[in-house]
Amino acid sequence: MHTILVGIDGSESADRATEFAATLAKACGAKLALVCVAAVDSRLTLDAGFKAMLESERITLGEFLENEARMTLEKAKPRAEKIRGGSVATVVRLGDAAEAIIALAPEYDDPLIVVGRRGRGQLAGLLLGSVSQKLTTHVPCPVIVVP
Repeated sequence: MHTILVGIDGSESADRATEFAATLAKACGAKLALVCVAAVDSRLTLDAGFKAMLESERITLGEFLENEARMTLEKAKPRAEKIRGGSVATVVRLGDAAEAIIALAPEYDDPLIVVGRRGRGQLAGLLLGSVSQKLTTHVPCPVIVVP
């Protein structure tokens, strides 16, 4: 493994995945990249106040979500760099989290993907699917799901 990709979303589960991946990257001498996907869902209904804020700031919903993803990465990056003992890359994508990470993996030589396990119940996971479930099923490289 040359690069460890960590899917993060600002949750406690993602924090644990980041710590695990940074420790593993340090032990293996691997590069580390934190990945945050801003999920743009066409079914999302925005309230009038939020729409007005976007219009006043002259940004799209996608730009707003991308900025939020960048802030999430900037929050996690120093901790990951401290644990790893070196620089950490950051990657922002838009779209479905699992699909974006699946599409990103082939851009790296011999990647390993690390994600946290979400706190959803089994029924919700079966009905909605989860990022970790989709990744373990569809990505063509090893995946570690951190509890």
